[in-house]
Amino acid sequence: MSFVVDDMTPGGPEAIKPGMGRGVEIRGLAETLTVDDPPGSPGFTGPDIIRIHPERIMSWHIDPAEPDGRAVGIL
Repeated sequence: MSFVVDDMTPGGPEAIKPGMGRGVEIRGLAETLTVDDPPGSPGFTGPDIIRIHPERIMSWHIDPAEPDGRAVGIL
């Protein structure tokens, strides 16, 4: 499965690539579970969850050391 979070970078002097897209993608195997105590705020989610076992994580325009590039992590 793949889980992606993508948004626009904010402006300001501390921003990395202001106005550009930034995000993270996690790819891996998914496991469906039913748990007694779900993560997060009580009552916010039900007992059925999906756990991702990451195999590859990619991000873009997040790392200040690589503002023009993409950080790729392979687990």
